[in-house]
Amino acid sequence: MNSELFVKKGIFGTPKPTDQQIGWTAGFCDAATQSLGLDDAGVFAIMAVSFEAAFGKAGQKTLTRWLRDQSSFESGMIQGGNAYLDWMSGGQNPIMPLTN
Repeated sequence: MNSELFVKKGIFGTPKPTDQQIGWTAGFCDAATQSLGLDDAGVFAIMAVSFEAAFGKAGQKTLTRWLRDQSSFESGMIQGGNAYLDWMSGGQNPIMPLTN
């Protein structure tokens, strides 16, 4: 895959991410950073890189949106956190939901 294209569009291309996808990404990252015992700076770094990887150029804007109103993404966050925990306990590879 062309790395320049990946950075520009992210894994899922250019469509606007759903609330479910935003919450899932945040929940997955949160569970991962808690299990690693990272400090606040490490948590934010992982979140920023993950959002950019998943959502391309819209990653930082999407992360800011999540930071402003985390409660509206609660359902997706729970699913993302559970996906990480399942993956770490030997479950299947985690897959982000494609729709709400």
